Amino acid sequence: MEENNGDEKLYDPQVADDRKPKIGMKFTSIEDAFSFYNQYAREAGFSARISNSKKNKMNEVVWKQFACFKEGHTDESRRNEQEKSDQPKKERARGEVRTGCKSRISIVKEQTGSNWIVKTLMESHNHPLSSPSKVHLLRSHRNVSTAKKTLTQ
Repeated sequence: MEENNGDEKLYDPQVADDRKPKIGMKFTSIEDAFSFYNQYAREAGFSARISNSKKNKMNEVVWKQFACFKEGHTDESRRNEQEKSDQPKKERARGEVRTGCKSRISIVKEQTGSNWIVKTLMESHNHPLSSPSKVHLLRSHRNVSTAKKTLTQ
């Protein structure tokens, strides 16, 4: 579904309510939360990545954020270094991937327990979402089965 917010088009994922993350949801670990968000991302048509985290004074992670893979922008200095280089490029030139997408979820550690709770959720994307036939090509959804790994070895 598309919405128009000023000049920017927003794309909302079409996923069943029982498979969408919601504010207040609880998870037993960061890995469980990311696994759930990544599965949601697969069904919605985008790739997820771990974005930020904060630690307390005891160096324990107390806040974690997962985001759309297209969140943020490519670092200007890195892009300029590649353009100025006189040496032949060893890596292939790649197009811009990041679009400044605001879709993300953040989880916080419970004060008195070991659970993680969803605190913020932004669902809308500023880029078209992938079709179900192409979603397996996105980075967070690519995997090689153990059978294929064994066969190649």
